[in-house]
Amino acid sequence: MTYRRILVNVGGAGADGVEVEAALCVATRFDAELVGLYVQSAIPAQYGDAMLVTPGLQREAERHWAADAARAKATFLGAVGTYRSATWHECVGDPGERVGIAARAADLAFLRQPARSGFPVRFADLAGHVVLTSGRPVVIVPEIGFPAGFGSRPLIAWNGSREAARAVLDAMPLLRAAVRIDVLNVVNGGTDSGGTKALEELLNAHGLCAKTHVTVGRDYSAADYILSIANDLGNDLLVMGAYGHSRACELMLGGVTRSVLSTASIPAFMAH
Repeated sequence: MTYRRILVNVGGAGADGVEVEAALCVATRFDAELVGLYVQSAIPAQYGDAMLVTPGLQREAERHWAADAARAKATFLGAVGTYRSATWHECVGDPGERVGIAARAADLAFLRQPARSGFPVRFADLAGHVVLTSGRPVVIVPEIGFPAGFGSRPLIAWNGSREAARAVLDAMPLLRAAVRIDVLNVVNGGTDSGGTKALEELLNAHGLCAKTHVTVGRDYSAADYILSIANDLGNDLLVMGAYGHSRACELMLGGVTRSVLSTASIPAFMAH
């Protein structure tokens, strides 16, 4: 298993290209095709869901689309430079739907982390939507950037769930190249019910050696705890299953997935 086609969504969250640079880093590592995508929404996010679009508003919207698409394309082409296999695509539609559909024709998708402020509400849950609906693993690139050579010291957030198992398998090409792999299982009541030993055996079967950390849950949020451990261990990639509970429950209660999407300071590899 390897990555042969990598998708990166460009635009909507800024134009500094941090998500493109991260995707290019992995594409280069696996000699993969890199596909840049810009989705033009039905109406610019700052106008909301207006029912009546006047001719003047339509003209302003078209100017916005043209300028935003041009910036996104320039960002992508400037980042990829002379990379041998890079293509650019633009389309119109709902960003979550269109990026999710495009991701299904890729091995791995890269999206930028939602900005913590000033982020258009229309795009605020784009990353979570794509993770949930695309059927493909997604790497969320933090707005502060990413470590050089990220993925050499991954942390697997393991709870024995189907989603966590899917994430580990989908991340295997990256895990095979890791210098060190840490596995974190946060248990309740001191009982390891997540099958951490079985995960060790799977990694060993792939010729990988991981250091496991089984710890009792804390009073503060699981997401904060996982990210704190990743910081303490010096990890440069978080591998985890997404939306282990229903997405509606996560949206109402603020689950681990949603918290990691918005606060992680290292890239997060997610699968559902």
